[in-house]
Amino acid sequence: MLNITSFFLILKWQWRVTWSKTVTTWITYQFRDGPAKITYYWPALPKYVDYINAGIERHDAAIYIFRDKKFWLLLDNMRMKPGFPSDGLPLTNLGLPSYLERVDSVFLWGENQAIYIFAGKYYWRLDENSGPFGKVINSPDYPRLIEDTWQGVPVPTQAAFTGLNGNLLVHIFIPYYETLFFEGTNYYVFDNIAMHTRPGYPKQASLGILGCMK
Repeated sequence: MLNITSFFLILKWQWRVTWSKTVTTWITYQFRDGPAKITYYWPALPKYVDYINAGIERHDAAIYIFRDKKFWLLLDNMRMKPGFPSDGLPLTNLGLPSYLERVDSVFLWGENQAIYIFAGKYYWRLDENSGPFGKVINSPDYPRLIEDTWQGVPVPTQAAFTGLNGNLLVHIFIPYYETLFFEGTNYYVFDNIAMHTRPGYPKQASLGILGCMK
């Protein structure tokens, strides 16, 4: 069985939802806990970090936290990554442009296992192994317009994550990923194969994602 925990952040509060899938059953969602204050669950962060714009776990299990024009890199919710300043670093240290006021969403895409950062109408691909704390890929190809690649996705997005689709395919042991994008109380399901949002979306998150409340 595959178990993954997702954090849902609204203003100063967070909820944890665990979703599971086996090769013979559909995905199930279950509330783990919440609401809890962000300052309570993330004591590794400075006390003034009472809300979070976005966050993602890297392949090495370190965690990026984004708030306004800064980011942090944690080992877990209790400990900062060794050598990382407790007061955070500016987004420019990741190679992002200085004009950005915040990161809107960040997610690990299931199709290539790469981390993508969305801000405004643009997106970047992050190389988590570049430099001491990671950097966005330095290429003429980036940044790219969200609408050129992620067709049907709302701009700007408020949150995103990739999960396993509950449908069983012909090749049952091959994972089929889909990405969920959130805007306000709505969410969109993005087909990672067809590269556009699925028909019938957006839908109310409270109706489609177990554990999300109005």
